[in-house]
Amino acid sequence: MPLFHDENRLITEQSALDNPVIRYLAYGIVVALLSIVQLIFSPIIAVDNIYPNFLLIFCAIIALREGQMVGLVAAFCAGLIYDVISNDVIGTNALASILAIFLVGYFHREGRFRQLVGSYRFLILVLVATLVFNLVYHILRIDTSEVDFLGFFLKYGIASTLYTTVIAILPLLVMARKSDI
Repeated sequence: MPLFHDENRLITEQSALDNPVIRYLAYGIVVALLSIVQLIFSPIIAVDNIYPNFLLIFCAIIALREGQMVGLVAAFCAGLIYDVISNDVIGTNALASILAIFLVGYFHREGRFRQLVGSYRFLILVLVATLVFNLVYHILRIDTSEVDFLGFFLKYGIASTLYTTVIAILPLLVMARKSDI
């Protein structure tokens, strides 16, 4: 049975990722793999103990593609998985991720995913989401009697936000290239 796709091309078969169950399972597998990459690979590319947040970038992509509710579930699951495998306080990454992705999810527009992720607006969304994530995460984790909050936030909040935003250029370039083809 022929089907019509977005570009009005005639397609005779559906892609496996058109099935939501398979797509969500694929998201889960990618989140599990990115959690391991985050744990093992991030210290290798760390700059002065500042790490990019691969999981947050992926959850932002999910929220922009699928919508706010799916993005929130993905952010919660990704944060919880990372909390468990990294021996972090359970729920800190999950809460910070949910609040960050909640903001990103407002910019979901049906059928505009490639245009959004393939433009500078994606970098702005990742920047804001990472800033929110770092604010919430580090406020929950900081012991104010031992650390200068401003210096701590400049190092781990702002610098980590910029580093994650720089890493988010990769999916932007991939989507920008795909939209040109």
